[in-house]
Amino acid sequence: MAHTPLATQPEVRYWLKDAGERHYFGIHASVVGYNVSFNGDYRWQDPNKAAWGVGIGYGYAFHLDKAQRWSMEAQIGAGYIGYEYVKYHNTGRNGAEVSHGKGDYWGVTRAGFTIAYKFYADRKGRGWMKW
Repeated sequence: MAHTPLATQPEVRYWLKDAGERHYFGIHASVVGYNVSFNGDYRWQDPNKAAWGVGIGYGYAFHLDKAQRWSMEAQIGAGYIGYEYVKYHNTGRNGAEVSHGKGDYWGVTRAGFTIAYKFYADRKGRGWMKW
């Protein structure tokens, strides 16, 4: 399986308690450039126009230690991604174009587990600031 995707997925979160603790909801955007094949006769590539999308998500985070530096987070999100593609024969560097088109995807756009370590120093007189 050969693939060279490049993606970014920024998110804005609303925490129900303190930031970085327990439940949150988010809105995320997706921008993905791709050139993929799955060990078959064809490969799919974006025609110099990245796939893009938006979605909403839910997550839960909790601390793993008393110092609250290590944390774990689980998240899931759903939304929309619009894309265009060009399908090529997967023969060498420059296979012939077979077809092209565009599509819409509705479904899971984000899912994952994260383990994080927080780097921060306590600042004198800023006890309210945890980062």
